[in-house]
Amino acid sequence: MVPKYSEEFRERVRSFVRAGRSPAEACREFGGPALPTVYLRLGYRPPHAKVRAPAARVSMDGVGRRFRPSWELKRAIVLRHVDGGERMADLAASTGYSQTVLYNWARKYRDGGSEALMSQDERKHAGDGQAHAGDDNAEGRATKKAATARDSGLSPRERGLERELRRLRMEVDVLKETMGLLKKDPGVDHAALTNMERFVVANALSDRWPAGDLCRLIGLPRSCYYYHLSRQGAREAKARLREQTGSALRAVFEANWRAYGYRRLHDALGQQGAKVSEGLVRSLMNELGMHPRTPRKRKYSSYQGEISPAAPNLLERDFHAVVPGVKLLTDITEFALADGKLYLSPIVDCYDGRILTYTMGSSPDAQLVNTMLEQLRDVLPEGARPTIHSDQGCHYQWPGWTRLMKEYKWTRSTSRRGCSPDNPACEGFFGRLKNEMFHNRDHRDATVDEFEKTLARHIEWYNTTRIKRSLGSTSPDQYRRSLGLIA
Repeated sequence: MVPKYSEEFRERVRSFVRAGRSPAEACREFGGPALPTVYLRLGYRPPHAKVRAPAARVSMDGVGRRFRPSWELKRAIVLRHVDGGERMADLAASTGYSQTVLYNWARKYRDGGSEALMSQDERKHAGDGQAHAGDDNAEGRATKKAATARDSGLSPRERGLERELRRLRMEVDVLKETMGLLKKDPGVDHAALTNMERFVVANALSDRWPAGDLCRLIGLPRSCYYYHLSRQGAREAKARLREQTGSALRAVFEANWRAYGYRRLHDALGQQGAKVSEGLVRSLMNELGMHPRTPRKRKYSSYQGEISPAAPNLLERDFHAVVPGVKLLTDITEFALADGKLYLSPIVDCYDGRILTYTMGSSPDAQLVNTMLEQLRDVLPEGARPTIHSDQGCHYQWPGWTRLMKEYKWTRSTSRRGCSPDNPACEGFFGRLKNEMFHNRDHRDATVDEFEKTLARHIEWYNTTRIKRSLGSTSPDQYRRSLGLIA
């Protein structure tokens, strides 16, 4: 306990300090008084100390500011912020209470109404109805209905039971929505849910329960809740875009023999004016189950022995051509059908991959390839001298083939025996052809004649319509037309 000093003793200490001596020297000189005594009890203030203005003292509704304000005063100050929109900084300056204290009052009022602002003594006397007499005026009627119901004169125990019942009802609603919307088990732990799943539950119950109470119950930050709420319109717009793009994507996929992958589908949508990313196209293809048929490995060899000396490999895997009709490729491929087999022998131009001519037959014989050469003579301009590259199959070494090549003054070039990489451009055409119109379709009931017509339509589509990205996302005919090579 601080001892009581006489006024004479106090004056002696003051004079000693005013003479330029320090408070610590005063303590040692007079013995007994400690530094806090010299500073506070004797009225001394160090020269470097800042002088603070005393907190403002105001009177609100006849109740002055005091150390322990009543719940009526707290509520009146909080309502100036909640209903009147007054800033906490302005309230702190006008009332003298710190912003921390005022924020705590506001939080308690939002969570528990006027009762939460009561002290322990005020709660003890709340049962007689005197503590809530001011709730019948206009200011009390402006508060929330839930707070008015809690301040209706119930005893503290009854109000506690009411709050517990309210919390349990909220938990039941949250559990029902979790099971109904998210298809979760009845014993689901809210901590295991993602923030998006928690938002879905809270948003579904926001018309029945306050958003803040729901967020506290399921462990969702309020900022996260309002962020997802603000993004709800963007998510709905994205869903509409996916639905519209999916319909257009399905139409393009079906109109092009179900042969396009995501890159060509993206280019086709771009030609229609749709601005979507390749990632969205890939996602929608997986979602809608639109997958071109993957190739099946099958070993095939046309080698049947040496008939005549093989021609040299003049191309040496250089399949780049600067003008059309200079480097041509050929080979034969087989289509196995229910009532027989069909063989295709095309001529592929290395310039742009266009199929210049082709023949189809039931046997890979000399007539098949010789007829193709005769058709090619009618397609090429007069005086053309192309190099025709093939494998070492027997039909490319028969006398009829070699005779026609010499007669037309065309140059022969062959791959090494059993080496398909020496003719990859033609092999690649066969792979794309079968993936796009043969493997991904059911031809079990098709006859050879019906399939021959289907194959002819596909080759026509391949030349005139099919997008080729190496040609600037145009077909071979469109590419040649853009360069003025064809009308």
